[in-house]
Amino acid sequence: MKHTTLAVMGHVDHGKTSLVKALTGIETDTLKEEKARGLSIRLGFAHLRGDEQCIHLIDTPGHADFIRMTASGVSGAQSVLLVVSVVDGIQPQTREHLNLAHLFGVRSVLVALTKSDLSNAETTARTREAIGALLEELNLDCVEQLVCSSTTGQGIDALRLSLLRFSDQGSQTLDLKGVFLPIDRVFSAPGAGTIVTGTLLGHALQVEDTVTIGPNHKQARVRNLQLGGLSQEHAPPGARVAVNLRDVDREEIARGDVLTMPGVFASSHRLDVVLSKNSTLRHMDHVVLLLGTAHAAARIRLYPRIDDQNQFAQLEITSPLTAYPGQRFVLRLPASGETVTGGIVLDPNASLITRNKTAHVALLNAIHSGTPDEIAHALADRDKGMVDLSLLRRLKHTGPLSEHPDFETTKAGQLVRCAEAQALATALIAYLQAQHAARPIAPYIPFAQVQAALRPAPETLFEHVLDQQLAALKIRQAQSGLALTQHDPMAVMSLDQRTAYEALNARLRDMAVQPVALFEAPTQDDEDFIALLIAQGRAVSLYNHSLKQSLLLHCDAIKNARERLRDTYAKDTPFTTSGARIVLNTNRKTIVPLLEYFDTLGLTVRSGDKRAFVI
Repeated sequence: MKHTTLAVMGHVDHGKTSLVKALTGIETDTLKEEKARGLSIRLGFAHLRGDEQCIHLIDTPGHADFIRMTASGVSGAQSVLLVVSVVDGIQPQTREHLNLAHLFGVRSVLVALTKSDLSNAETTARTREAIGALLEELNLDCVEQLVCSSTTGQGIDALRLSLLRFSDQGSQTLDLKGVFLPIDRVFSAPGAGTIVTGTLLGHALQVEDTVTIGPNHKQARVRNLQLGGLSQEHAPPGARVAVNLRDVDREEIARGDVLTMPGVFASSHRLDVVLSKNSTLRHMDHVVLLLGTAHAAARIRLYPRIDDQNQFAQLEITSPLTAYPGQRFVLRLPASGETVTGGIVLDPNASLITRNKTAHVALLNAIHSGTPDEIAHALADRDKGMVDLSLLRRLKHTGPLSEHPDFETTKAGQLVRCAEAQALATALIAYLQAQHAARPIAPYIPFAQVQAALRPAPETLFEHVLDQQLAALKIRQAQSGLALTQHDPMAVMSLDQRTAYEALNARLRDMAVQPVALFEAPTQDDEDFIALLIAQGRAVSLYNHSLKQSLLLHCDAIKNARERLRDTYAKDTPFTTSGARIVLNTNRKTIVPLLEYFDTLGLTVRSGDKRAFVI
């Protein structure tokens, strides 16, 4: 059976609730206060069944004081039944309700001209004409205007048939990533527990499904489903559904929360949006946001305009809300209660943007009207060539990214635009070439120095390009840094430099584990000689953490020290730092980092103030 949800809207006392009862036999005003005052205060619900479809009617309040409740009702509806008294004609809430419907994306309206028993043909004709003009003004399509009376029953059957035809025309189903049910009512029932109701969007819902209730993401299980008062195992999108939940208390859920599937929709304090063209809001204005069945105080940040068509903005919300890309909303002024504009959510989990706002606005423009490929390019423009795939999927989940030659994938599964990757690779090679020319004896350029020189390239992009260059054998990497593969310091040394280098190697070896200063004032060549000794595996740089000093030992000296200690302390024989220092005839400044080096190699294991050889 096909299910459609329809909002019944109109000015107070125009007969909406009476009309719903005449159509369905269901009384939607159930509160004592509603019966006493003769007006709807909260949403009322009824249903009308045909042979192959079920229309779920949401009777919305007509009084101006309850406009938030009215907005909650129309936000989940696919179409609208506008109720207008032929006697009273168009009234303030007639116009406001139609404006709400328009802002929430409704495009087709069926009109019921009620109280026909109190009117005449001339009055009815004038009302018809005025309604037609108002719908045209608001760019709404009038499906049909039907004259009826809930008192006499005139036109009720014709309206019922028209409603079934109207609903059978169908409406587009939202292509969401999962179940999305804005909750408009929460209550408990004896023997059943917690029950929530709402209009189901996105995917179908099944009994025994695991769901979460946002924004707090309390997890629950679906015990039972009811559609139109009947228990069902399955609820299709577009239907009003009552969901009986396990594992969650009534007090843990509020109207305005959203029932979703685990891990699909997040809650956020910030929404990036596009506003309707007639927005008169100013930067940092305070507003009331009506989104789904929720309302919340918010502050609006207007982004710089890039054209005259769209105004992009960010809503900063006092309480987190759950939304989806493409969801429509309404903004009202908190003081006057005036509806000022509406819009569409572009990014339901937006970040605060403090710089590069022009590129961010271009991204929002692509989200609003572009393809996934165009959004990917806009993300790359904003984020220096990188595209976060999870962000791309969130912003444009409807449709995959095509196999596009402009992008490549990193090992971490992110996208990189080829142009930025190629430019950075060229810059990386050029920088290493320049550094090798300036200091030909240096075996490697420090990694941090290279990365700093290539900023503002993102770290993820740098890592991707480096991986490519390493795989292509254009660059080699060591713990001390990066170098071009063909760079050979020994090949470019002069005879004097080679002689000095070998002399330094011999002097360091002869010092054994009694190191002294190698130079009074080291030159650039001296520093590069030391780096080369380390790179070639002739020397090791150790660090004394307590003294915050580095020292250099020859590898032969380290080997000899290890053998002398092993000769003195057999495997698994504990020894102290002082004992090792005496055996090697060295000082504490040297013995501490030397023994720690043996620990890192796995030659020794420390226990308290002693250690022992394990190899």
